[in-house]
Amino acid sequence: MDRIGVLGGSFNPIHRGHLAMAAFALDALSLDRMLLLPTGNPPHKHEGLADKWDRLAMVRLCERENPRFEACDLEVTRAGVIYTFDTLNLLRARLPGAAFCYLIGADTLLELHTWHRADEVLHLCSFAVFGRRGCAGKEVISCMEGMRRKGADMCWLDMPPMDISSTMVREMKGPDGRRHGAGRGVHPKSRAVRAAEGGGAMTREEMLRRLKKTLTSQRYAHTLGVEETAVRMARALGADEAKASVAALLHDCAKCCSLQEMHAYIQNDSVAQTVDMSMRASGALMHGPAGAARARQEYGVEDPEVLHAIRYHTTGCADMSTLDKIIYLADMVEPGRRSFPGLAELRALCETDLDAAMRMALLSSAEHVKANRQTLHADTQRALETLTRQEGPNG
Repeated sequence: MDRIGVLGGSFNPIHRGHLAMAAFALDALSLDRMLLLPTGNPPHKHEGLADKWDRLAMVRLCERENPRFEACDLEVTRAGVIYTFDTLNLLRARLPGAAFCYLIGADTLLELHTWHRADEVLHLCSFAVFGRRGCAGKEVISCMEGMRRKGADMCWLDMPPMDISSTMVREMKGPDGRRHGAGRGVHPKSRAVRAAEGGGAMTREEMLRRLKKTLTSQRYAHTLGVEETAVRMARALGADEAKASVAALLHDCAKCCSLQEMHAYIQNDSVAQTVDMSMRASGALMHGPAGAARARQEYGVEDPEVLHAIRYHTTGCADMSTLDKIIYLADMVEPGRRSFPGLAELRALCETDLDAAMRMALLSSAEHVKANRQTLHADTQRALETLTRQEGPNG
């Protein structure tokens, strides 16, 4: 039987204290793995709670700290108010036969009776309780004894308390007096999420707010689907998830602009050098380079790999990078896409054989262009030629 720990929380942001607790519990309780479970839409909303996808991205980066850490998106991907009762039942259904141990602080223990269907929650898992500064010893012991009388399986983990909390992290200030959350308790990979998103110029939450104002509701939903798919592909392929997230979010940032507006974006941007006359005449193609220019100018993205992926997501190009291919394919296979011949096979290939998926996708695009009596763009032709050469005569 698998023994699985669950460390839930807002992770706003995740920090070294969280990871130390998780690692301590793994060894002290002989657990097989630890699920790091960021909340999505908790019943008691907290002011200043960062976007759930940002918090999940930080957790996913931190799971690499320990081979037994595993980010769990169960609460982030669910709609509606999230209760622990529902989460535990879903985990038990997903992993039948596993034994779950839920990690909580002593302060949370004292509030456990207020949880939704609290008496039932006590029988869905065991609990490991960590000490928290300011929680009276006698009160905590009395509470644990009361829970045990109700049938709860609870143990106390005697771990030295750490002087770090998410609140402290958020309130840390830099030399300029501004809050940066960049002190020594912040996990460096948490900061890496912001760094990947255009040098920290704009957070994912800020990007989403702007995209929601500039895209149609249908295009915005498509964008979220592309991001979800791109991040999942990046994870499966060992690519940079944070870069995949940003490139996916902004791949269509210029899609709802007029052709005239697209031309204005590239006019004074270096991307203009890569745009030929046939592309300038087509909004369907122009939104790629215009999107790269807009991502740089309005969203603060400077990462050349991210900008390149946005630029070529409409046509592909010769010698595409892994990120280029991920964004091109995610745009084609995201869950909201209308079905077309071979879509199921293409989706399966996307997370197992990237080059085979690209060949299939490009050939599908070429057939679509031919069926509509249009001319295949030169960039797409070069992308096909490159992949054909890589495949070789016996491919």
